[in-house]
Amino acid sequence: MNESITFGKGFVYTKDLLYIDATLDELDEKDVYHAVMLRWANGQWGHWTIRNRIASHCAFDGPGGRAIMAMGIDGRIQVGDSVGFHWETVDSGDEAPSVLRQLTTMRIIGKHIYVAGMARQVYRKSIFEGRWEKVDRGALVPRKSTEIAGFKAIDGLHEKDIYAVGFYGQIWHYDNVMWNKLDTPTNVKLECVRCISPNLVFISGGKGIVIKGNKNKWEIVHNDATRNTFWGMEYFMKTLYLSTEQGSLFKLEHDEIVPVDMNLGKKVSTYSLHANDGVLLSVGTADIILFDGKKWKEIQQPQKG
Repeated sequence: MNESITFGKGFVYTKDLLYIDATLDELDEKDVYHAVMLRWANGQWGHWTIRNRIASHCAFDGPGGRAIMAMGIDGRIQVGDSVGFHWETVDSGDEAPSVLRQLTTMRIIGKHIYVAGMARQVYRKSIFEGRWEKVDRGALVPRKSTEIAGFKAIDGLHEKDIYAVGFYGQIWHYDNVMWNKLDTPTNVKLECVRCISPNLVFISGGKGIVIKGNKNKWEIVHNDATRNTFWGMEYFMKTLYLSTEQGSLFKLEHDEIVPVDMNLGKKVSTYSLHANDGVLLSVGTADIILFDGKKWKEIQQPQKG
């Protein structure tokens, strides 16, 4: 690649196959909607371009083999599979996602891909077949409302036990029928949620906040390590990892947030975290790092030229 790029979020399909979304700096400075999807397979880089602003992506085993979905903020999703690439639209109705009512997050839960975003909108689609369906009963902010609200992250152990978090410290729970607003111990914006067990859910976000508990009770985890926003959070090898946008990685150890030294001999950028197949992937604006539980390893970036 000849252009300078900035990395966004990463996804681990297997330890030898990673997907990372990125933007070209020159186009980003001109506010041109676009994305570059990077594929790292067995140490070799490949890429393709998308004419949309991508907020999240995921890869999964569908009926025709491996598939990847890149979610546009406007509700248009590019799907790549064994047949090729095609576009899907989450919704085209009056309450549909748009540039003003953006989608922000995507997560595989059970046998569905869930997407959520502003106005607390939520949709899902089976990984096997079918169309996107609205599943935001009880949570959706009507278009005519002046309330500013939205979900920034969604996760669940199964489809009757799903959590979504977002603006003003809001925490919501979905039982596959109705969304219910839960009590919350904070009013700061929440950026991440990870469900570990029915009794243990972690939530993090602004001002270095970390919350643990479940729908019945929450408590704030002690944190003297940072007041920066946690944009990434992942549970890996029975340890909770958190990342800021300031090139800092942390973990939860003995009920306290402590810094992590990657032992790379230099400071690296951080932002998003994703774990699968025995590895944890850290992606910052300029760095891609893999952790196997023992050693952090920097992934050589796509070559310019």
